[in-house]
Formats: sequence, structure tokens, C-alpha cells
Amino acid sequence: MFSSIWSKRGSGGGDSSSASESHQPLFFTVPSIVGEEDLEESISLHGGRVVYSEYEDDGEEAEPDEEFWNELSGRPSSSKQAPADIYLDIPTMHSARRSRDSLSEGLLPSNAIPPALTSNVGLRKYKDVPFAGLYLFLLLIMFLTGVILFFTTTSSRLEGYTHGAVFLAINGCAGSIAFSIVFTFVAAVVWIYFMRSCVKVLVWSTLTVVPVVTAIMFIWVIRASSTGKLRDSGDPDPQDDSLRILSLAPLGICAIYASLLYWQKRRVEKAVTVIELASEILRDNPEMLKVSLLILGAYIAFSVIWLIFFSRLFLVGHMIFNNGDGIWVMDTSAHLLIGFFLFMYLWTSAVLGNIQRHEPENFKEQSPTQIALSHALTTSFGTVCFGGLILSSVQALAYITRFLKKKLKGKLNPIFYCIYIFMQCLDGVVDSINNYSIVYVGIFGMSFCSAALEATKIFRRNLITGLKTGLITKMILYIGSVILALTCGFATFIFATHSLESPYGYVSGIIASLIPFYISQFITSIMMNTIDATFFCYAIDLDVNMNHCNKAHEAFS
Repeated sequence: MFSSIWSKRGSGGGDSSSASESHQPLFFTVPSIVGEEDLEESISLHGGRVVYSEYEDDGEEAEPDEEFWNELSGRPSSSKQAPADIYLDIPTMHSARRSRDSLSEGLLPSNAIPPALTSNVGLRKYKDVPFAGLYLFLLLIMFLTGVILFFTTTSSRLEGYTHGAVFLAINGCAGSIAFSIVFTFVAAVVWIYFMRSCVKVLVWSTLTVVPVVTAIMFIWVIRASSTGKLRDSGDPDPQDDSLRILSLAPLGICAIYASLLYWQKRRVEKAVTVIELASEILRDNPEMLKVSLLILGAYIAFSVIWLIFFSRLFLVGHMIFNNGDGIWVMDTSAHLLIGFFLFMYLWTSAVLGNIQRHEPENFKEQSPTQIALSHALTTSFGTVCFGGLILSSVQALAYITRFLKKKLKGKLNPIFYCIYIFMQCLDGVVDSINNYSIVYVGIFGMSFCSAALEATKIFRRNLITGLKTGLITKMILYIGSVILALTCGFATFIFATHSLESPYGYVSGIIASLIPFYISQFITSIMMNTIDATFFCYAIDLDVNMNHCNKAHEAFS
């Protein structure tokens, strides 16, 4: 929800020379070939204008008759064609210029968008309505199922039978999970507060501290995995073996960020410039942060309710007694409901993230941020749900593939490993398309597919594949979320395994890492989405061959 880019577009950020330019359409198509019957009317043929001297035997090519081609194209002989003009029906009659506007006024003022595209933007129609209906219907089913399970299930049957019950593992770690949520929220708010004022110091400090913190985390997890209780047979707990394997994750992060700090200093400096631009936008538009925190509050409330309902799913089953020992066995329907609840959590996370990313249009009489939030919850809600559905589906398939890769051994394991790598790459591509498409939807109120197509055309026309430092920028911004998630997850995993002696401590660890990661990601996304939206404005500037913000062009060029 980044009103900085659009909140002052109507203030006349550009000079008077762009007034006449505003009547040119933003998106053009390749001219269609006229029919034979219209050829004589469209182009009058001038005889005798071909220069035959250019076919002389000396092998030298003569200069083309520029006056002749300028007359046919309708351009003055003195005008120069820009590279992007080969795609235009109406050639551009202006050249790039440097702007004297302020940052907030320069990041796309209203005169940079032609009236043909913005004339009906205030009268928006509902787009992708079936996906909004599908999401609300499934969300209602999830809540009704959770309410029914909350009042019909009880944990009294599990008393005295600690082992074999996932519910007891989650319930026993409820305090740890709640602390993780609160700690993550406070840490994320402190991070965004300092990021607005001292970017360079915070970024370089983070890159310096990350290898040290992850190395300490690796030693801590390795030590904890060796202090677990042994089984009656004398063998270590399989969960401790899993901890040793998972400890390689912080060790890998330590190696990656140490090499990044040593080998990629120039790219890091470029990424810092981009982050500084986003921080300046946040300082000029504090309302962006307020709306994002409001959405984050809704997400935390949803996560708490979802966790209560999700834990009740593990009470759907029956007890089996073997030599006096009770073992809790879950029903098949419970496994299906677990998959459904997990998918709805991913989908809701993507929907709320898209609402946060939804861009405002130009409305002078009201707050652009409030208008954007209103459209994201009404006319564009179906589009927001559609984009979230695509993104969450790819993420769910990636999780399923990773789960099968771990469970299936032998010949099938390399196949699922290749599929998992492919799904990870696809996740990155879909995430980028979703981000820029939602930005475009917020501006023009189009459907998701149309917005994705038009956004792709803008990048293709200007030979842009994306932000060059995008990967490093994400690595800098999201490493805090990763560190918090790993810390909370490992701590809860170790507590459930060693203190509660639960064989399902890994379930509590996954939940304790998943929820804090998404919560902290909401704060981090404020900065990343600002960068994406600003980069998209830069791409539109290239498309219309203008420069409305010098800082954006210097940062992204």
C-alpha cells in the first residue's frame, strides 16, 4: 500500500512542456498492415523518388533519402526517432528530460499517464469476481469447521498418554509460540523504524552480524542435538538426528553472506542506494506504514484463530491400546483437513500481502492510501485473490515436493529433487509477476491476466527483465525474517523434544517458524513492495521516454 508514488500525482509535478504529451497513449501496438484496397488512400505513391545510385557496382551504399522517408512517416526531418518508437502507432514527439520535481511529486505525476488510460479509472468495475467468491466460500468453510471442532472435540481422552499426540505437543508449546509472535512483531517494528533513518549503517551492520549469528546458531543446534535423551534401545532420538541435519541451514547462510560481503560489495552498494530511495519514500508518506501495520494486525489475529482451530484437527481420531499403552491414531479425514487448513493459511497470507501491495490511483479529495485499501477490498478483491491463489498454489506444490523428497528414498529421490528445484525457480518467477501485476491493477483497475500481460509488455518494450540488484536487495531485506524464523523454530523444536519429550516436536517447530516468518515478512514487504512499485514507475518512465524522478533513474539505471 504505497501512496507515496501516487499521492501527489495530481499536484502537477511535471512542467508545462508535458501537458501536450499527456494526450499520447501509454501502450501502443505494432501498426497493422493495411489492405490492398486502402493502400492508395493511406499512402500516396510518389514516382521517381527511389535513388538508384545506391546500387552502383563500387559496392558502396549511398545514404537513404531521409526527406522521402520523413515525408511518408509524417515526422519533421529534424526529429530523431527513439529506440522504442519502432513499436508505436503514434511516434513520440518529446525527448527525455531531467526533472526538477520533488521525490513524491516526481514518482509518476498524473500528466505522465495519458487520459485515455485514466479517464475511467474512478468508475471501476469488479474484476475476477469468481475467485473472490471462491476464496470467501473456502474461508467460511474453514472457520465453520474450526468452530465445530472447537466445541465438539476434547483433549480429556489424551490425559496420561503424552506420546503419539500432536495436539499435546502444540498445546504444550503454546506459550513459546505466543512469545515468538510477540517477539517477532516487536523486532520487525524496531527494524523498520531504524531502516527509515539510517539505512547504510543498518544494512552493513546486518551483513556483518549475520555470519556471526548464524555460526553461533549452528553451534547451538549441534550442541542441543547431542544432549537429547536416548531411547530404551540406546539409540538417539530421530528428531535429534533431524536437528543435526537442519543445523546445516544456518551454516549455509553463514557461508553465503560471508561471500556476499567479500565478493559482492559493489552490488551491495547499489542495493543500498535502492533501499535508501525506498526509505525516503517511507519518510515522506507515513500513512503507508500505518496501513501496513493495520493489515499486519489483521494477519496476527487471523494467525492466532487459525492456530487454535488447526490444533483441534489433531483431536479427530481414536485411541488404540497396545499392552496397556495408549496410542492416538488420527482419522483419514483429519489428514485432508490439515492439508486444507495449511493451504488456506498460505492463500490468506498471499491475499493480505497483495492488499498491502495494491497501489492507489489519483484521487485529490481523499487519501490515496485509503482509496487503494478500499479498492483492494472491493472492486479489485477478486484480482487480489486470483494472484494469491496462483502464488499459494505454487508454494503448496513446492512444500509437497519437498515433503515427498524427504519421505521417498531410492530411485525416486533424484526425480523429486529436480522437481523441487524447478518449483523453487517457478515460485520466484510467479512472485515477481504477481508483484508487478498487483501494482498495475491498483493503478488501472484491470483484471489480473490483463495486468500481467500489460506489465510484461512494458518491460519487453524497454528491454527490462527486472531489477538488476533484486536478488541481493531481497537477501538484505529478508535475512532478518529468516533469522527470526530459524531462532523461534529451533527453540520451540528443542523445547518440545527435550522438555516435553514429544515425538512430534518438529510439528511445533514448523509452526513456531512459519508464523513468525510471515509476520516479519509483512514488515519487510513494506520496503520491498515500495521498491517494486518505484521500479515499475521507472519502467513507465522509460516507456514514455521521460524522466519524472532523477533519483529513481539514478538508482535503477
